[in-house]
Amino acid sequence: KGDEPILEDIIDPDVRIVGTDAFIPETYVPDIGERLVLYQRLSNIRNDDEAFDLQREIEDRFGPCSIEVDNLMLLMRYRGLLRSYGVVKAEVTPIKASLTFSPLALLRDGYKPNSNTRVDGLKALKLVQKLPHQYRFGRGNTFSIIFAKDEEMTIPDVFRITQQALRLVEYQAN
Repeated sequence: KGDEPILEDIIDPDVRIVGTDAFIPETYVPDIGERLVLYQRLSNIRNDDEAFDLQREIEDRFGPCSIEVDNLMLLMRYRGLLRSYGVVKAEVTPIKASLTFSPLALLRDGYKPNSNTRVDGLKALKLVQKLPHQYRFGRGNTFSIIFAKDEEMTIPDVFRITQQALRLVEYQAN
């Protein structure tokens, strides 16, 4: 019909966090059908409220979550955050988080914003110029957040740092 697609409906971020076990153990949910349904429901999480509601339901049904399930819940919350900013791919290693934005979500110099604009490319470039030891902006719409060398990153740390960085480059309509 000529309408713009809604970004959150078309973005499904591919997220890789190196060295993190995030899954539902067979010992926690023995029935494979139930596990598959839970994975499907987890993949549809859009925000923290949905994640917390589903986690409470899982704990009510199966008991306290294992570390792997807790990590999976955090990973799904992270995906929800990335989806809201138009990130199509994220790779997190012990030294950095690399986020690749959809061209639909990124405002570039000389272009007009639209309803899907989430990230201001000019803000990202200014941030990189101001703090080059913390941020990089490269080819393919990839924004990297460099972690402190002496800090060991947990998923909650990565979530918090990513959220802070995305807020710094967020597009604000005037």
